[in-house]
Amino acid sequence: MPTATPLAVLTHEFYPYRGGIAVYVEETARAAAAMGHPVKVWAPDQPKLRAKSWPFALEAVAMRGTMDWGCRLALARAVGAARSELARSVVWLPEPGALLTAMYMHALGRLPAKKLVLTLHGSEILRFAGRPHRRRLFQKLVDRAQRIGVVSEFNHGLLQKHFRVSPEKIVVVSGALRTDFPELMPSPPKKVPTSPLVLLTVGRVHPRKGQHCVLEALAQMKPRPQSAVEYRIAGPVVKPEYQAKLESLAKKSGVAVKFLGNIPDAELPGLYAQSDIFVMTPVPHGPSIEGFGLVYLEAAAAGLPVIAHRTGGVAEAVRDGVTGLVVEPDDRAGLAAAIRALAEDPKKRGQLADAGRVRVRELSWTKNVAALFGN
Repeated sequence: MPTATPLAVLTHEFYPYRGGIAVYVEETARAAAAMGHPVKVWAPDQPKLRAKSWPFALEAVAMRGTMDWGCRLALARAVGAARSELARSVVWLPEPGALLTAMYMHALGRLPAKKLVLTLHGSEILRFAGRPHRRRLFQKLVDRAQRIGVVSEFNHGLLQKHFRVSPEKIVVVSGALRTDFPELMPSPPKKVPTSPLVLLTVGRVHPRKGQHCVLEALAQMKPRPQSAVEYRIAGPVVKPEYQAKLESLAKKSGVAVKFLGNIPDAELPGLYAQSDIFVMTPVPHGPSIEGFGLVYLEAAAAGLPVIAHRTGGVAEAVRDGVTGLVVEPDDRAGLAAAIRALAEDPKKRGQLADAGRVRVRELSWTKNVAALFGN
């Protein structure tokens, strides 16, 4: 694609929301702008969004970013108002909300684009495939697209399983480390010899993130780790009933458990630096799956070995036996064994951490931009 061709990004998920997809969209747009692409982002209107300086043009759209019909209609109106501009642009649909809007607009013959590029994170493939009318609409959008990015080989297979896609259209564009992360990392703290080993999970408090699996595994460990281990859970509570379940499991776990709530991005590197092992054990929840997991890259960049579940695209973010330990989602005994193995072997933790840093350097946003929007 010639650098003079504008890149139009349509998204319901963007700053100041800090979920993985929002970070993915922002970092890709930044990288594209840095590489000389004229970029314009259509995103939900927020005071913090408008107050921030951006290296690309921004169109704040009057939508909440919830992907409901109101948001889809607001984005559709914005697309209609910019029809002539988008008809000269590469239009990138990087997340489920924008894809839903585009599916209906394309069916009505009202989706302008010189070139159409999609990115799929995993769960939306199952959601679109599971409803007949959306399956048909999405198939038509896939047929129209010139390029389709998937964040893992797992999603590559999932897409081809449920939809007809020309293989040459598909590129794997896994996420990378957010660009401000290295600058925010503090100097390594000095560990007090008698202090407990700290396990850390960073992710929204939701059944799919699997915090309950860690607590159940800790309860199975014998002898009980008790004062030797502390488990910290950081992330916004999006399912209060699940939070209550975790609090109940915490009392039975045999270790000190701290619920830290939502932690600002700028404070996360310090939290990683205070920890010894990163553990996030997602499980399938209905059609919702973990497509890759940017948070694993942050943990690796911070020098932490990782423990994860073999589900979705996680095993591509965490290489079993190389950058971390990967266990089956229903194997609590295996998870407990993995925790104990790293807790008792500082040398192994260091080896996995060193390999994790190497893994992070293999991935970059500029490579993604070249794969998605190159000729």
